[in-house]
Amino acid sequence: MAKIIIFEDDGATCDAITMILEGAHTVLTIEDFDNWQQDLLQFQPNVAIIDISLGFSDGFKIAEEIKGNAQMKHIGVIITSASSRLLPAGIEYDAFIEKPFDIKSLEENVLRLATKN
Repeated sequence: MAKIIIFEDDGATCDAITMILEGAHTVLTIEDFDNWQQDLLQFQPNVAIIDISLGFSDGFKIAEEIKGNAQMKHIGVIITSASSRLLPAGIEYDAFIEKPFDIKSLEENVLRLATKN
Protein backbone atom coordinates (compact mmCIF):
# COMPACT_ATOMS: atom_id res chain seq x y z
CA MET A 1 0.00 0.00 0.00
CA ALA A 2 1.54 3.28 -1.15
CA LYS A 3 1.25 6.63 0.59
CA ILE A 4 -0.10 9.39 -1.64
CA ILE A 5 -0.15 13.10 -0.78
CA ILE A 6 -2.46 15.39 -2.75
CA PHE A 7 -1.96 19.13 -3.29
CA GLU A 8 -5.26 20.32 -4.78
CA ASP A 9 -7.30 23.39 -3.86
CA ASP A 10 -10.48 22.36 -5.69
CA GLY A 11 -12.53 20.35 -3.22
CA ALA A 12 -14.41 18.31 -5.84
CA THR A 13 -11.22 17.32 -7.66
CA CYS A 14 -9.49 16.50 -4.40
CA ASP A 15 -12.44 14.36 -3.29
CA ALA A 16 -12.50 12.55 -6.65
CA ILE A 17 -8.77 11.74 -6.55
CA THR A 18 -9.06 10.61 -2.94
CA MET A 19 -12.04 8.34 -3.70
CA ILE A 20 -10.19 6.77 -6.64
CA LEU A 21 -7.01 6.06 -4.69
CA GLU A 22 -7.93 5.55 -1.03
CA GLY A 23 -9.07 1.94 -1.30
CA ALA A 24 -5.66 0.76 -2.50
CA HIS A 25 -3.48 3.45 -0.91
CA THR A 26 -3.16 5.68 2.13
CA VAL A 27 -4.07 9.22 1.07
CA LEU A 28 -3.36 12.57 2.72
CA THR A 29 -4.73 15.81 1.33
CA ILE A 30 -2.97 19.11 1.97
CA GLU A 31 -5.15 22.10 2.67
CA ASP A 32 -2.55 24.40 4.26
CA PHE A 33 -0.07 25.16 1.51
CA ASP A 34 2.06 27.33 3.82
CA ASN A 35 3.24 24.44 6.01
CA TRP A 36 3.16 21.58 3.53
CA GLN A 37 6.83 20.60 4.03
CA GLN A 38 6.23 19.52 7.62
CA ASP A 39 3.20 17.42 6.63
CA LEU A 40 5.09 15.83 3.76
CA LEU A 41 8.15 14.92 5.85
CA GLN A 42 5.95 13.50 8.61
CA PHE A 43 3.73 11.49 6.23
CA GLN A 44 6.63 10.16 4.09
CA PRO A 45 4.64 9.62 0.86
CA ASN A 46 5.72 7.57 -2.14
CA VAL A 47 3.89 9.88 -4.56
CA ALA A 48 2.81 13.54 -4.56
CA ILE A 49 -0.02 14.66 -6.85
CA ILE A 50 0.31 18.41 -7.34
CA ASP A 51 -2.02 20.77 -9.17
CA ILE A 52 -0.20 23.61 -10.94
CA SER A 53 -2.55 26.33 -9.74
CA LEU A 54 -3.22 26.22 -6.02
CA GLY A 55 -4.90 29.55 -5.43
CA PHE A 56 -2.30 31.47 -3.44
CA SER A 57 0.41 28.82 -3.88
CA ASP A 58 2.35 27.64 -6.90
CA GLY A 59 2.39 23.91 -7.62
CA PHE A 60 5.60 24.30 -9.64
CA LYS A 61 7.41 25.67 -6.59
CA ILE A 62 6.24 22.73 -4.51
CA ALA A 63 7.43 20.27 -7.19
CA GLU A 64 10.78 22.07 -7.39
CA GLU A 65 11.21 21.96 -3.63
CA ILE A 66 10.39 18.25 -3.49
CA LYS A 67 12.76 17.31 -6.32
CA GLY A 68 15.48 19.67 -5.07
CA ASN A 69 15.48 18.44 -1.47
CA ALA A 70 17.67 15.46 -0.54
CA GLN A 71 15.07 14.24 1.98
CA MET A 72 12.20 14.40 -0.53
CA LYS A 73 13.62 13.93 -4.05
CA HIS A 74 12.79 10.19 -4.05
CA ILE A 75 9.06 11.05 -3.99
CA GLY A 76 7.34 10.54 -7.34
CA VAL A 77 5.75 13.80 -8.52
CA ILE A 78 2.63 13.86 -10.70
CA ILE A 79 1.72 17.32 -12.00
CA THR A 80 -1.94 17.98 -12.89
CA SER A 81 -3.41 20.86 -14.86
CA ALA A 82 -6.21 21.69 -17.24
CA SER A 83 -3.59 22.70 -19.82
CA SER A 84 -0.23 21.19 -20.76
CA ARG A 85 0.69 24.57 -22.23
CA LEU A 86 1.31 25.85 -18.71
CA LEU A 87 4.30 23.57 -18.15
CA PRO A 88 7.48 25.66 -18.11
CA ALA A 89 10.80 24.21 -19.21
CA GLY A 90 13.12 23.00 -16.49
CA ILE A 91 10.55 21.81 -13.98
CA GLU A 92 11.37 18.31 -12.75
CA TYR A 93 8.45 15.92 -12.33
CA ASP A 94 7.75 12.24 -13.06
CA ALA A 95 4.36 12.40 -14.80
CA PHE A 96 1.86 14.91 -16.13
CA ILE A 97 -1.90 14.28 -16.19
CA GLU A 98 -4.16 16.74 -17.94
CA LYS A 99 -7.55 17.53 -16.40
CA PRO A 100 -10.12 16.22 -16.69
CA PHE A 101 -7.95 13.22 -15.96
CA ASP A 102 -8.40 9.66 -17.08
CA ILE A 103 -8.85 7.44 -14.02
CA LYS A 104 -6.84 4.59 -15.51
CA SER A 105 -3.94 6.93 -16.33
CA LEU A 106 -3.97 8.30 -12.78
CA GLU A 107 -3.96 4.82 -11.25
CA GLU A 108 -1.24 3.56 -13.59
CA ASN A 109 1.04 6.52 -12.90
CA VAL A 110 0.54 6.26 -9.15
CA LEU A 111 1.29 2.54 -9.20
CA ARG A 112 4.36 3.00 -11.43
CA LEU A 113 5.82 5.72 -9.22
CA ALA A 114 4.87 4.04 -5.93
CA THR A 115 6.65 0.83 -6.87
CA LYS A 116 9.66 2.77 -8.19
CA ASN A 117 10.23 4.52 -4.89
